[in-house]
Amino acid sequence: GCAIDRQGAYQASMGLAVGDYDGDGWLDIYSTHFYEESNTLYRNLGAGVFEDVTGILGLHDPTMLRLGFGTVMQDFNQNGWPELFVANGHIENYPNNPLHAMQPQLFEYGGVKWKECTASSGEFFRQKRIGRGVAACDFDNDGGPDLCVVHQNASASLLENASERGSFLVIAFRGHDSNRRGIGCQVTVTVNGRQYTQQLFAGGSYASSHQPYLFFGLGDCSGPGRVEVVWPSKKRQTLESVGLNQKIILDERDARPNETL
Repeated sequence: GCAIDRQGAYQASMGLAVGDYDGDGWLDIYSTHFYEESNTLYRNLGAGVFEDVTGILGLHDPTMLRLGFGTVMQDFNQNGWPELFVANGHIENYPNNPLHAMQPQLFEYGGVKWKECTASSGEFFRQKRIGRGVAACDFDNDGGPDLCVVHQNASASLLENASERGSFLVIAFRGHDSNRRGIGCQVTVTVNGRQYTQQLFAGGSYASSHQPYLFFGLGDCSGPGRVEVVWPSKKRQTLESVGLNQKIILDERDARPNETL
């Protein structure tokens, strides 16, 4: 379970991010932890089994001297591989500790290991704050996920995604038999033979809720793509020849068992 790491050391969990970082169709878990406890990445092996791959994938040492709270796994530059954002900051019990305020962190995955890219990610990442909640949203409606970060004893920060980005697909939902926002929908997008899987969750990060969209970064793919959806009601919906670089809204009334549109 999430109580202990690969070495058997107990960890105090704070925030949570879920996503299929390695593209195998299984949703993996990233959990933030207390100071001098690394954040932990659990790879989903299927059948309810998870493996702690934090150390072997390069995420152990960079997070040991941080206290992580809110976290988001998103493909911000839409190159087909996700990034991890972490808001850091110590707890109120130690307000005079020089490490009370901490820099946030950003990590990128390229198919082999994670590496930290905090220093090259903008002015916000060079400033120390007491980070708490984080939510992903597309506030400027350009198809790329932005961030809202909440801090203790300071104003919130709205971060516009200014990355050079690849192709994308944004998916929203209109549920009927299921809940209205489509919470629980699992979507697989297939483009140029590669599959990307995500699920829409009601909450996450730390005491936060993301905009109820799924953002798929598709790299240099030109499309079209195939979109497969499983609704919480177990209805299935498949859309063929979907153009990229747009937002689509899926309506559950159009879904039937194994239907292809």
